[in-house]
Amino acid sequence: MRNVQLAALASAFTATASLSVPLHATFWGGPRLLVDVAPEAATGKQVASQRLLLDTGSSTLAFCEQGLLQQTLYEMTDYVSCNAYNPGGNYTGYWGPFVVGDLTAGNLSMHNSTYSVMANQVGMPCSDGVEGIFGIAFQQLDAGVPVESFSNWNDTASCPIKNETFLPPPLLHQLQASGGVEMLGIYWSGDLGEEQARLYIDEDAVNEHYDAESVVGPVALGELGWFDVNIQKISVGDEEFVGFNCTGRAIGQCTVDTGTPTLFLPQAVVNHSSQLLEQGESANLTIWLEGASGEAVPVSFDLAALGNNSLEGNSQDSSDIILGMPLWAFYYTVFNITGHSVSLIPHPIEAAAAIPVAQDFVAENDPSPGLEEPPVHV
Repeated sequence: MRNVQLAALASAFTATASLSVPLHATFWGGPRLLVDVAPEAATGKQVASQRLLLDTGSSTLAFCEQGLLQQTLYEMTDYVSCNAYNPGGNYTGYWGPFVVGDLTAGNLSMHNSTYSVMANQVGMPCSDGVEGIFGIAFQQLDAGVPVESFSNWNDTASCPIKNETFLPPPLLHQLQASGGVEMLGIYWSGDLGEEQARLYIDEDAVNEHYDAESVVGPVALGELGWFDVNIQKISVGDEEFVGFNCTGRAIGQCTVDTGTPTLFLPQAVVNHSSQLLEQGESANLTIWLEGASGEAVPVSFDLAALGNNSLEGNSQDSSDIILGMPLWAFYYTVFNITGHSVSLIPHPIEAAAAIPVAQDFVAENDPSPGLEEPPVHV
């Protein structure tokens, strides 16, 4: 869908009930978005909603609570979900059976959804009010391992990679099965608390947060598995940084990821930004993305509002660049799945006055810089 079509939807927008899911903003190693998801209850059972971390950097929906298998209505599959996250950081991961059943999040029903229940986990979002992970990226990251080829898993073992079958993630499966325009809108107010964010589905992604006249983009969106983008250059004040190994649609090393609490950038960019902040200079950090038509699209952040705590330098042996939660503090994003693009709509200036990042906050099981799976190098 082109921008003119999005603009038409925007002009036709009326304040009616939308197909959307309330999200909650909290700290779990940094700012994160949570979503309440309930599996269908078995006869005579009641199942409370589970609060899951919304993650555009992975694709599997996995509940922490093993007891759900005794409370819910589902069909067992012949596959096991085994995922390892956080390349270059503290090892995190889990394994558990894949099942098929109905799920509900807000007023969104996800029928015949393939999801997992963790049988064993290390460092996953299973504490401090977080009860699992809701990956909403593409099918290429939602791998199932045949039960017969899977013996066990622990925190020192790698997941099996032979005979994998890629299974449909619940949200995108529902989105593509509904026959709609296949759009996802993610809004965050920038504050912490209940219902401070929202996930909008299909044409409801064009809503009161969508100002057609201020759209940045659309930006080209890759589908290697992540929501990946191509970063052409980064400017901080008068300095420019180039040469990133970041052809997103081919490599997948530059992503937009709600599972990462910071902007994960080259160390040189972070160092220069920190220097300007220490000097009290007014400047923008601008990330130039490849547009849907090949043009350079500037996505800018006021450096003072961003602050040092929202920036993280990648290690010397990493070429990953991740646009994490600070992106949503400054922009409402509309992912157009069929159009292979994402449009960004700046929040009003007063809404991006500061990003709530706790000073010196380190969670015991922090999976920072995020829950994204490592890029595949062939």
